Amino acid sequence: MSSRSESERTGPEPLCVYARLRPPAGAARGAVQVRQRFGQSKAIQCKNLEFSLDWVFDENTTQEELYEMAASERIDWVLQGYSATIIAYGQTGSGKSTR
Repeated sequence: MSSRSESERTGPEPLCVYARLRPPAGAARGAVQVRQRFGQSKAIQCKNLEFSLDWVFDENTTQEELYEMAASERIDWVLQGYSATIIAYGQTGSGKSTR
């Protein structure tokens, strides 16, 4: 999510990157970690690499929570006449199209 508040937004943001991490079956816990800073999940750490994103969802995030944060606002933008694209990328059967 952007650091701007709802009242400061005047239109769509050009690009936001979100990730949803679910540990693969049989993977050692802790191999990939969601890092929180200031109470917000915005980084992924894998071994000695860290990636900063707009938001990172962990395995406890519900579909509804993900939709509210990552898609709901973009749907509103489309209804206001702006263009928006949501790309879901992941392994087949990983839950991209789960209701």
